[in-house]
Amino acid sequence: NDIASLYEQIKLITNHLDVIINLVGIFKFQSLVEGNEEDFRKCFEINFFSIYKLNKKMFDLLDETSRIINMSSEEAIYSPQPFVGYYAITKCTLDMYNDVLRRECNYLNIKVIKIIAGSFKTNLLTKVEEEYQSLVKNSKLFVTPLTKLRHLMDNELNKNHSPDKLAKLVIKIL
Repeated sequence: NDIASLYEQIKLITNHLDVIINLVGIFKFQSLVEGNEEDFRKCFEINFFSIYKLNKKMFDLLDETSRIINMSSEEAIYSPQPFVGYYAITKCTLDMYNDVLRRECNYLNIKVIKIIAGSFKTNLLTKVEEEYQSLVKNSKLFVTPLTKLRHLMDNELNKNHSPDKLAKLVIKIL
C-alpha cells in the first residue's frame, strides 16, 4: 500500500505534519447511462477514497497547529453539465466529506480547508478532447446532444488558469 509506505517513510523523519494538501483528481468525460462501472469506480478511488485514506492514515501526525487542505471542484456546488457525472458525483462526495471532517476537526482545533477552484492548466484536463471524441464515436444515444454541447467543453477548456494561481492561494492559506 503506497499510503502505508509513505506513512512509514514520514515516521522515520518526524512525528508531526504541519499540513496535508490533497490536490489529486481525475476527470472522466462519460455518460452515466452508457459509461462503465470500472471508470466510475476509478474516479471514486482517486477523487475521494485516496484523499480519505491519506487523511485517515496521517491523522495521528496532526495536532492543533496542523492543517488539511482538500481540493474540491465547482462541479460539486453547481448543477453539473451532462456527461461529467463521474467527476461531479465524486467531487460532491469529497465536498460533503470535507464539510463533515471540518466539523469533527473543529473539536480538535485542526483546521480543514476546502478549495473550490475552476479549470487549471494541469494534466487533469489533458485528455478531455480525446475522451469527448471517444464518447461521441461510441455513443448510441447521445451524439446529437454531445455535438450541441461541445461549446460548453470548449469554453471551460479555454478559460483555465495557471497552476501558479492555485499555488499562491495554498501559500496564502498556510
